[in-house]
Amino acid sequence: MTPGAPTVPKPLYQTGTEIVYATSGTERTGADTRNFGFVSTPSSHYTWQTPNAGYAVIPDAVHLIMATLISDGDFAVDFTGSRVVPQTFGTITPSPGSAIISADTCVGRVAPGATCTVTVSYNPKTISCTASPYGFAYTGVDLSLFSDAGASTDFTERFTVTGGPMCDD
Repeated sequence: MTPGAPTVPKPLYQTGTEIVYATSGTERTGADTRNFGFVSTPSSHYTWQTPNAGYAVIPDAVHLIMATLISDGDFAVDFTGSRVVPQTFGTITPSPGSAIISADTCVGRVAPGATCTVTVSYNPKTISCTASPYGFAYTGVDLSLFSDAGASTDFTERFTVTGGPMCDD
């Protein structure tokens, strides 16, 4: 003990290895039996079940991406919207193609343990042209979900599109 430091409060209760010293609603703080401190703040959260930051080689044709997530927090996730943005990568692809959300079951409340899916329709046929001598275009999509979940990551997928139109020199 450090001289002049406050005394350790009496524990309120113990759950397994956690010794709880303070609570506020559903939040609690304390230490475990190995003397590591903890703060437990229950919240909503989700995790992508579909591999995020994937990569695919696709032909110059409409491509569907089904991104599934699981609500894995303590509370239901409240989704308020979604957005998909097509992107280009590198210097030989001047336009990204187009992308729309064609189906979305991640709307409203998604209970803990439940899954939902957002389907993105990506159309590389709207790419104006590519400077690649092989007709390759380098593009992708970035899917953002708006919710009450804390820090969450966007779902991204990158593509090499084959058979794209060549740019005139």
